[in-house]
Amino acid sequence: MRIRVARTELVAIFALASCASILLIWATAETTQFWRTFHGGWADASFWAKLLTYMDVSREDVVGSWYSSMLLALIAWLAVLCVLADGGAGGKDKLRYGWLLIAIGFVALSFDELGSIHERLSLPQGWQGMLLWYGPPMALLPGYMILFGISRMRDDPVSVGLT
Repeated sequence: MRIRVARTELVAIFALASCASILLIWATAETTQFWRTFHGGWADASFWAKLLTYMDVSREDVVGSWYSSMLLALIAWLAVLCVLADGGAGGKDKLRYGWLLIAIGFVALSFDELGSIHERLSLPQGWQGMLLWYGPPMALLPGYMILFGISRMRDDPVSVGLT
């Protein structure tokens, strides 16, 4: 299977996602700065401060966290498309299903971001709880992605470099 995407569409999607991401990063920085220095309550804040708060990616159940979750879900869908496109040896290469592990990892991250799952778990407080929850995925998923990506794209030096 070949997936064709026009360069102009790809550039437009990338530019739109980049602009939205930059806007949300700026909104997060502005919101953080505002609430650190503001001495009033929610009712005393301006309309713009409240609007930026809803775009803050460090908060839960706001537009910023939804956008972050959708980006993670998009990566999962792209990994599924890679399973379909990565026929390798006439579609008989079983290693291509490694893309599914990447898809599952990003679906889990997307659900966690959208549903605030790790915030609701009863984990030990402090760095032990963080290490318990984040340690294994933060060590295994990126390592797997790098090794898998290099093994699947070793014939394309640009792709290996970007990996």
